[in-house]
Amino acid sequence: MTFRSADAEAAPLRVIVYGGDLAALETALTLRRLCRELCRVMLLSPVRDLPIRTGAAGSASDGPRPARFDLGALAEERGLEFRSDAIVAVDDTGREARTITGARIRFDALVIAFGARPRGAMPGATTCWGSGDETALDELLLEIRAGTVGDVAFAVPRGTRWTLPTYELALSAARRAHDHGFEDARMTLVTYERRPVELLGPSAGATIAARLESAGIALVTDREPVAFADGSLTLHPEGTIEADRALAMPVVEGPRIGGLPRDADGFLPVDAFGRVQGASGIWAAGEVTSFPVRQAGIAAQQARVVAAAIAAEAGVDIVAEPFRPVVRGLLSSPAGAEPNGGPTGVSPLWWPPEQLAGEELSAHLGAKLPIRPPSGDDAIRVAVELGPDGHALARGPA
Repeated sequence: MTFRSADAEAAPLRVIVYGGDLAALETALTLRRLCRELCRVMLLSPVRDLPIRTGAAGSASDGPRPARFDLGALAEERGLEFRSDAIVAVDDTGREARTITGARIRFDALVIAFGARPRGAMPGATTCWGSGDETALDELLLEIRAGTVGDVAFAVPRGTRWTLPTYELALSAARRAHDHGFEDARMTLVTYERRPVELLGPSAGATIAARLESAGIALVTDREPVAFADGSLTLHPEGTIEADRALAMPVVEGPRIGGLPRDADGFLPVDAFGRVQGASGIWAAGEVTSFPVRQAGIAAQQARVVAAAIAAEAGVDIVAEPFRPVVRGLLSSPAGAEPNGGPTGVSPLWWPPEQLAGEELSAHLGAKLPIRPPSGDDAIRVAVELGPDGHALARGPA
């Protein structure tokens, strides 16, 4: 399917890539490498810089501040146009993006890779917003020190498919409580899954369960936490967990850009090549899509699929391949648990960190960052092939 008229074939394809994080940057950089003069790629982003965080969720921020990379400078270095603005509506018939500043920008192809909007996952629970947010655990430690909190529950509700960050959050809390001498704090992780991080399979689940046990964190599986109130975490289909505080990672919803088709949660429905269904000349990658597993490596794979498909439409001699998602990475074992962790933090359970999951972006940023992955002897290689519904089809060596 082509999406520009025959009289426009001689001109470079005008491509807007909207977003400022992994999916957008991986799409734009891959397009630039593949298309060269056949595409004119604009990176349009509501943010001007990219923070690179490599710590686990909830880790203390005692160490160096996260590296930040200027998106305008990155775009200039890699031959991309850059505009700081936000899209509020799209006219796919007229091929025009309308921005919050009132601009109307024409395009031949538009890639929505803006990401999703986080929101609290569960009524009554304290939300930890990600690896750069240690506030929730700072406040928890103050309450433990004051003696007002003794029992803490970490909740994994059913709306979360990539559940690993909650396990990191619990381990960070246990490590920080231990380092401050708060040995009496009792912690429990409650998940709807039958085993820890069920998506990754039994071997990974056993490794994470061992990490929890070593940290003194009780584990409750096959119970969905649904609400926290009055010192009680309510579970489905039955039961409660008594706790003074409940913490959870956020769930996400789509950005609801005007003029774009979306599902009930605001996500964009896409086909196997990332085309937004029900729209013309519009594509999507990353968290904004309706694919249910929202994880950095998956977003990078979507970005490369979209870039190749657009490049093929632009006339590049390339065969576009459909999206075949694989969750692939290194899971830290107990022996190699602290390659980048400080004395009051815990290293991430998963490698690579979010922004280094993309081939193009990691090649640009990786050599500039003073971080290293866990060694091959101290990490478990994971590769999980996923189906269209996000469930595991096959597991094997990475």
